[in-house]
Amino acid sequence: MQFSKQDIPNLNIAGKVVGITSGCFDLLHFYHFRFLERCKAQCDFLIVGVDSDMLVYQNKNKVPMIPEHHRMAMVDALKCVDATFRMDSISDIDEFAVATSATKMFKNLPTIYGNEVKPPIGVNLILIPDIEEVSSTSALIEKIRSVSQTASLTSKPSKNE
Repeated sequence: MQFSKQDIPNLNIAGKVVGITSGCFDLLHFYHFRFLERCKAQCDFLIVGVDSDMLVYQNKNKVPMIPEHHRMAMVDALKCVDATFRMDSISDIDEFAVATSATKMFKNLPTIYGNEVKPPIGVNLILIPDIEEVSSTSALIEKIRSVSQTASLTSKPSKNE
């Protein structure tokens, strides 16, 4: 369920352990999915903030390949995700954590866009490290480009043909 701050009273979270995380989720891939499953295994209700196009641009100086509303819909469709919201600023994760009474905040690193993660009082930061394979969208894109370049080099006809 995609929601905004006004929808928080309608969430079915009473008596549940609420966890929260966030990310860009551009080119949603297997490792994003595994990260979210690992978060969900530690809470009853998982809320995911999906970084807006503007937030990504402000912090990475690039526009995501997949528009924010598509990324939100894909993350929201995952069985392990209970609710999603659009993150327009880094502080949104703290505001939503407080407003939903989240007690756990999940991150793969102790930073968000280079800023130290300092969860609100009463919210425990739980680091869930990346799986030691290709784990970021940028690394996945680089791997795809590398394979593509190798394929195009090996498929060119020789001068003698």
